[in-house]
Amino acid sequence: MGWRAAACLLVALTALSAGCVGEGMPPRGEPASDGAATPQPVHAEGEAGPPAAAVQPPAAGEELAALSGGKRICLDPGHDANSPGASARDPSGRVIFNEHDLTLAVAYRLKPLLEAQGFAVCVTRNPDGTLVARPRDENGNGRLEGWERAQAKIDYVNAFGARVFVSIHFNGISDPSIGGTEVYYADTGPHEEDNRALARTLLDSLVSAMRSAGYWAIDRGIKSDNYKPYGRLWVLGYNDQLARKAHWQAGALVEVLFLTSPADVSFLQRPDALDIVARALLDGVVRFWEQRFGAEAAQARLP
Repeated sequence: MGWRAAACLLVALTALSAGCVGEGMPPRGEPASDGAATPQPVHAEGEAGPPAAAVQPPAAGEELAALSGGKRICLDPGHDANSPGASARDPSGRVIFNEHDLTLAVAYRLKPLLEAQGFAVCVTRNPDGTLVARPRDENGNGRLEGWERAQAKIDYVNAFGARVFVSIHFNGISDPSIGGTEVYYADTGPHEEDNRALARTLLDSLVSAMRSAGYWAIDRGIKSDNYKPYGRLWVLGYNDQLARKAHWQAGALVEVLFLTSPADVSFLQRPDALDIVARALLDGVVRFWEQRFGAEAAQARLP
């Protein structure tokens, strides 16, 4: 079998257990919103009752934030073992990558890079992949719904006092010819322009970094998060279902590449691929911060 035929077979065998659009296959590549669009029974990760104590920012993060002069950012490695997202598979059906593993790997590569630049950083999942903030049954209906999974993250990020929020995802779709990079943002609320600027800077940094590394990533643009059947992406904090909205000043959801594109997957199999992605996100965040908050920081340093 030639490699082109194998690539097509790869997609036929690919099963997106909870793809980048929640349950089921979308008509096009769309970003993930952690948690399914349909209600799920409450289990250990989302039992009724108060949120886990971890909803409060960790002490180490508070100490670092005090030294950072307000440079607070939160990273959201999309999905988890209970909502694994998209997957890349080889022609035999063997899983090459799961989205929830890739997003976690990128986040924990990016975290120390940001800290080296003076940022205080929170991450919505622990290094072992578990959620830091446990979702709860907000509306008391005995079921854990998608927006309630996102609400736990939003509450955690708000408690941390993050000024910037970046949700990291990888895409998936039934058509293997579709690939590339796109970034979603909330085009509503008091920080619409900052959301848009962050999305644009992150996209430009990612595409430029991958092309400079020898992979001609397709630029799919920045897009509104307001396209779901239930409205805006929950995790970006402006969906009307949420009990408490986002407090950050700029947020974006990055779809790095498609796990159902043979070309994109080939790049991701490079040993340096995730480091390239992490450094590109660092560049995007730093450039956005300097453009948006640079004057403010300079003013604060004046005697």
